[in-house]
Amino acid sequence: MYRLILLTVILGCDSNSDLQYNEASSEENNSDNSPGILDVSAEQLEFEVENFETTINETLTVSSIGENPLTIDRIDITNSGDGLFYMEEQLDIVLDVDTSLDVLVIASGLQEELTEPRWGELRIRSNDQDNSDLRIPLCAYPTGDTCQ
Repeated sequence: MYRLILLTVILGCDSNSDLQYNEASSEENNSDNSPGILDVSAEQLEFEVENFETTINETLTVSSIGENPLTIDRIDITNSGDGLFYMEEQLDIVLDVDTSLDVLVIASGLQEELTEPRWGELRIRSNDQDNSDLRIPLCAYPTGDTCQ
Protein backbone atom coordinates (compact mmCIF):
# COMPACT_ATOMS: atom_id res chain seq x y z
CA MET A 1 0.00 0.00 0.00
CA TYR A 2 2.83 2.42 0.84
CA ARG A 3 4.36 1.75 -2.59
CA LEU A 4 1.11 2.71 -4.26
CA ILE A 5 0.91 6.05 -2.36
CA LEU A 6 4.57 6.80 -3.08
CA LEU A 7 4.12 5.95 -6.75
CA THR A 8 1.03 8.20 -6.90
CA VAL A 9 2.94 11.08 -5.33
CA ILE A 10 5.90 10.65 -7.66
CA LEU A 11 3.73 10.34 -10.76
CA GLY A 12 1.57 13.27 -9.65
CA CYS A 13 4.50 15.71 -9.50
CA ASP A 14 5.89 16.97 -12.75
CA SER A 15 8.16 19.92 -13.58
CA ASN A 16 5.09 22.18 -13.88
CA SER A 17 3.66 21.37 -10.47
CA ASP A 18 3.21 24.01 -7.79
CA LEU A 19 5.46 22.13 -5.37
CA GLN A 20 8.42 24.41 -5.87
CA TYR A 21 10.48 26.49 -3.48
CA ASN A 22 9.01 29.99 -3.28
CA GLU A 23 11.81 32.37 -2.31
CA ALA A 24 9.49 35.36 -1.84
CA SER A 25 7.26 33.61 0.68
CA SER A 26 10.30 32.28 2.50
CA GLU A 27 11.69 35.82 2.82
CA GLU A 28 8.36 37.04 4.16
CA ASN A 29 8.38 34.33 6.79
CA ASN A 30 11.94 35.18 7.84
CA SER A 31 11.64 38.98 7.84
CA ASP A 32 11.86 39.01 11.65
CA ASN A 33 15.44 37.74 11.33
CA SER A 34 16.44 40.03 8.49
CA PRO A 35 18.83 42.83 9.39
CA GLY A 36 17.77 46.43 9.67
CA ILE A 37 19.77 49.40 8.45
CA LEU A 38 20.98 51.99 10.95
CA ASP A 39 21.47 55.67 10.21
CA VAL A 40 22.64 58.34 12.65
CA SER A 41 22.38 62.14 12.46
CA ALA A 42 26.07 62.72 13.24
CA GLU A 43 29.34 60.82 12.99
CA GLN A 44 30.61 62.69 16.05
CA LEU A 45 28.97 64.75 18.79
CA GLU A 46 30.76 67.94 19.83
CA PHE A 47 30.11 69.98 22.98
CA GLU A 48 31.52 73.51 23.17
CA VAL A 49 32.22 74.27 26.83
CA GLU A 50 32.07 78.00 27.55
CA ASN A 51 31.88 77.62 31.31
CA PHE A 52 32.79 74.50 33.27
CA GLU A 53 29.72 74.88 35.48
CA THR A 54 27.23 74.56 32.62
CA THR A 55 25.44 71.47 31.38
CA ILE A 56 25.41 70.92 27.63
CA ASN A 57 22.92 68.67 25.83
CA GLU A 58 23.33 67.24 22.35
CA THR A 59 20.87 64.97 20.57
CA LEU A 60 21.80 62.08 18.32
CA THR A 61 18.98 60.82 16.10
CA VAL A 62 19.08 57.09 15.37
CA SER A 63 16.95 56.01 12.40
CA SER A 64 15.81 52.78 10.78
CA ILE A 65 16.16 53.27 7.02
CA GLY A 66 16.11 49.71 5.66
CA GLU A 67 13.30 47.49 4.49
CA ASN A 68 13.18 45.63 7.83
CA PRO A 69 12.85 46.83 11.43
CA LEU A 70 16.05 47.79 13.23
CA THR A 71 16.66 45.95 16.49
CA ILE A 72 18.86 47.90 18.89
CA ASP A 73 20.25 45.78 21.69
CA ARG A 74 21.92 48.65 23.54
CA ILE A 75 22.88 52.31 23.32
CA ASP A 76 25.35 53.33 25.99
CA ILE A 77 28.43 55.37 26.84
CA THR A 78 31.57 53.19 26.69
CA ASN A 79 33.99 56.01 27.55
CA SER A 80 32.63 58.80 29.74
CA GLY A 81 35.64 61.11 29.36
CA ASP A 82 36.40 60.90 33.10
CA GLY A 83 32.73 61.22 34.01
CA LEU A 84 31.99 64.16 31.71
CA PHE A 85 29.56 62.40 29.31
CA TYR A 86 26.46 60.53 30.32
CA MET A 87 23.06 59.42 29.06
CA GLU A 88 20.22 57.15 30.02
CA GLU A 89 21.14 53.72 28.73
CA GLN A 90 18.71 52.42 26.09
CA LEU A 91 18.06 48.66 25.90
CA ASP A 92 16.06 46.34 23.63
CA ILE A 93 14.50 48.81 21.22
CA VAL A 94 12.86 47.92 17.92
CA LEU A 95 12.52 50.75 15.40
CA ASP A 96 10.04 50.11 12.62
CA VAL A 97 11.03 51.04 9.08
CA ASP A 98 11.28 54.83 8.56
CA THR A 99 11.13 55.65 12.27
CA SER A 100 13.71 57.24 14.53
CA LEU A 101 14.74 57.68 18.14
CA ASP A 102 16.35 60.76 19.69
CA VAL A 103 19.13 59.99 22.17
CA LEU A 104 20.05 62.78 24.60
CA VAL A 105 23.76 62.92 25.52
CA ILE A 106 24.82 65.25 28.32
CA ALA A 107 28.18 66.82 29.12
CA SER A 108 28.30 68.00 32.71
CA GLY A 109 30.22 67.70 35.93
CA LEU A 110 33.48 69.43 35.13
CA GLN A 111 35.37 70.51 38.21
CA GLU A 112 37.54 73.03 36.37
CA GLU A 113 37.82 74.79 33.01
CA LEU A 114 38.81 72.63 30.04
CA THR A 115 42.19 73.51 28.55
CA GLU A 116 42.05 70.91 25.77
CA PRO A 117 39.45 68.63 24.18
CA ARG A 118 38.18 65.69 26.23
CA TRP A 119 37.00 62.59 24.43
CA GLY A 120 34.38 59.94 25.13
CA GLU A 121 32.44 57.37 23.15
CA LEU A 122 28.84 56.30 22.59
CA ARG A 123 28.11 52.78 21.34
CA ILE A 124 25.09 51.46 19.43
CA ARG A 125 24.69 47.67 19.14
CA SER A 126 22.09 46.60 16.58
CA ASN A 127 21.15 44.05 13.93
CA ASP A 128 22.61 46.23 11.15
CA GLN A 129 25.04 43.93 9.30
CA ASP A 130 27.50 46.72 8.44
CA ASN A 131 27.24 48.68 11.72
CA SER A 132 26.36 46.12 14.38
CA ASP A 133 28.73 47.80 16.86
CA LEU A 134 28.73 51.47 15.84
CA ARG A 135 30.95 53.84 17.86
CA ILE A 136 30.26 57.60 17.93
CA PRO A 137 33.08 59.81 19.28
CA LEU A 138 32.06 62.42 21.86
CA CYS A 139 34.20 65.54 22.24
CA ALA A 140 33.98 68.40 24.72
CA TYR A 141 36.23 71.32 23.86
CA PRO A 142 36.90 74.75 25.35
CA THR A 143 35.57 77.84 23.55
CA GLY A 144 38.07 78.92 20.90
CA ASP A 145 39.42 75.39 20.43
CA THR A 146 38.24 72.49 18.24
CA CYS A 147 38.02 68.72 18.47
CA GLN A 148 40.74 68.23 15.89
